[in-house]
Amino acid sequence: MNSLMDTLFGPLPEYYCLYFYIISILGAVFALIALVNVIALLLFSKDGKKWQMAGAFMMIFLMYFVLYFKSRLLNTMCRKSL
Repeated sequence: MNSLMDTLFGPLPEYYCLYFYIISILGAVFALIALVNVIALLLFSKDGKKWQMAGAFMMIFLMYFVLYFKSRLLNTMCRKSL
């Protein structure tokens, strides 16, 4: 019974830290894409609703930035704990 508990709830190997690293890379790339969309929208759009769309893209940017930061923080914690 003890080995079953260790298998299900025990610590994972070090290579699982790679998961947080990959997620942080994806978060950074998507945040950069969203930021480029905001800048392009504000500079090149002549539509009257560009501020509403820019606000939506800024929220997307912030969401991906938080994802990037959280994954980077968890990756650091994972690597330092092993």
